[in-house]
Amino acid sequence: MKHQQQISIQKLLVAAAICLMLNACGNSNDRAEQGYQEHIERSEQYADQGQYKAAIIEARNAIKKAPNQANSHIALADIMIATGNYGVALKQLEQAPENTDSDYLLTKINVLNRMRKFRSAEKLIDQHRAKLQKSDNARLLMLSANTQLGQNKLSAAESLFNRLQSITPNSPQVITALARIAAIKGEVAEAHEGINNALTADPEYTEALILRARLELSGNDLSAAEDALSQALTTLKDTDIITSTRAAILTQLSDILTRQGRTAEALIYTRLLAEALPGFIETQTQIAEALSLIKEEDIDGAEKLLENILSQSPGNQRAEQILGVI
Repeated sequence: MKHQQQISIQKLLVAAAICLMLNACGNSNDRAEQGYQEHIERSEQYADQGQYKAAIIEARNAIKKAPNQANSHIALADIMIATGNYGVALKQLEQAPENTDSDYLLTKINVLNRMRKFRSAEKLIDQHRAKLQKSDNARLLMLSANTQLGQNKLSAAESLFNRLQSITPNSPQVITALARIAAIKGEVAEAHEGINNALTADPEYTEALILRARLELSGNDLSAAEDALSQALTTLKDTDIITSTRAAILTQLSDILTRQGRTAEALIYTRLLAEALPGFIETQTQIAEALSLIKEEDIDGAEKLLENILSQSPGNQRAEQILGVI
């Protein structure tokens, strides 16, 4: 009897120890879960303040604590999208566990669009359309419209943007997108009207000002283009990493100043970009070569060169613009 009691006590002690261990593991997992979310929140706060370097560190800390959580990878991908490092963003998303979460899918579609992988984006949309419509139909419409626009399917893109406008009638993003389509179709007056409407909705909407500059450049009004780009530059928040949008604006300003004979002023922007973006000078040389090929009517050669630039620098808006035109 005494021996049986000892065995029973031993079993109880073992059971109690196991429970304590399981409880400790559970608490540890809960703390890890909470810890990774705190890193994501801090990452978002830093990014909002333009402190991208600190935001990247916090996002990476979140991934270390919760590598199987898609949100950790999305947080870092979002920063890479904001800075124009689309290839890095895609690689980060692909490191996440296989995921069909709507936010993950929509983020990946966004990256594919920005990398000009429109067919891959369209395929992903088709595979998960029903789910994405239930989750965030407005975001899906925007991404779908950009996918069609990227493939130069203007009618389909315009139809989707019009549907989106009925949902968000005062969205400067949608109004500017429709103005861009008008510009591509050669409807210059309608494009200018759309830009004005977008800036009425949001006087500091950067993309509308950039589109205005492009239209002024197409009309060879260098002064008006410079004014639009200078205004666009003031709408950007200060950041510790130069973004692709800022780089594109500075590049265009440098080009305009050079064409106006203001080479000393243009050199300031060129040096700034060369210091901030290694390989900038080489990329600009390749773009100049592409433009020369276009003048020589070697469109195929120019297209291959521009696609090569975009494979190396997916966020290069200058190369995207030229490729879109040809």
